[in-house]
Amino acid sequence: MLSIQELLAHPYLAQSPPKTTGREQFGAVFGAEVWARARAWGLGGEDVVATLTAFTAASIADAYRRFLPHMPDEVIRGGGGASNPTLVAMLCERLAPATITSHEAVGLSSDAKEAVAFAVLAYETIHGRPGNLPRCTGAGQRVVLGKITPGRNFQQLMIEESA
Repeated sequence: MLSIQELLAHPYLAQSPPKTTGREQFGAVFGAEVWARARAWGLGGEDVVATLTAFTAASIADAYRRFLPHMPDEVIRGGGGASNPTLVAMLCERLAPATITSHEAVGLSSDAKEAVAFAVLAYETIHGRPGNLPRCTGAGQRVVLGKITPGRNFQQLMIEESA
């Protein structure tokens, strides 16, 4: 049988942070394998989608419990699943009593979060300040990230920025 507990036994989920993943671990190949196993058990498409949605919520809650020093009071959701009402409801249930809120509720567009993050990193780089946190990234030390290649108007922009 295909169960959420079985899916939660995926070796990646047991790895300690820092880590990040996406389609390389849980993309088309993973989905096709789950789909094939579920269909072999006679499960319909809706059942497979429901199982994978529940797995997503369970894996997030499990990571919070396993790797955070304590459960947070508030979780700000983002990314593709942040607008999925079923996933959000499952997260609310699994992360209770934490408040689950959106980027928009704290004044940031979900569509702009990556652009804002890179703008902050660029700002820190221009000012010669480290933009990484070794305890979060696994880097050996704090470093200034990226490289600035000045264009023709670079000096003017720096004058305007400091005014």
